[in-house]
Amino acid sequence: TLNRVKNLRGDELLWGDEVEYGIFHLDHKNKKIRLSLRADEVMKELNEKEKLHCHRVEGCNWIPEYGAWMIEATPSRPYTGYTNDLMRVERNMRLRRKRLLTILGEDEVAPTVSVFPLLGTLGNDGSVPPTQIGGPVTQSEYIGDGIINPHPRFATLSAN
Repeated sequence: TLNRVKNLRGDELLWGDEVEYGIFHLDHKNKKIRLSLRADEVMKELNEKEKLHCHRVEGCNWIPEYGAWMIEATPSRPYTGYTNDLMRVERNMRLRRKRLLTILGEDEVAPTVSVFPLLGTLGNDGSVPPTQIGGPVTQSEYIGDGIINPHPRFATLSAN
């Protein structure tokens, strides 16, 4: 593909970043942490709120991730090759965290992690709402199909 792009001149450098958040439910009474399977609901609400802020320079884009407890966030517009855009990166990351925190429930947290260390060790008690272990997609003895994002592409990933 070098031959396809070797004559490009003056092409603008555009780049971005992505942050993955895991949404977890904290059960203070029983001292447990579980997956909060509300990512689809939270993501839809965040994207609706973004429409209200579309006139602003900085914004966020909320994208589904594999797990029903995971959300990916990116800036709504790419960064460019100018040094002032380096200053935008941290500001936009803070904006994404701030907007996500406004949507979470009282007993929910959303650290920037791509894994849940206890995944598959808690049995049917590992998520809110609870999901049954196994299923036609995961065919697992440790996790259930309910923890996969409902978007069809993620079930296909598991099946393959």
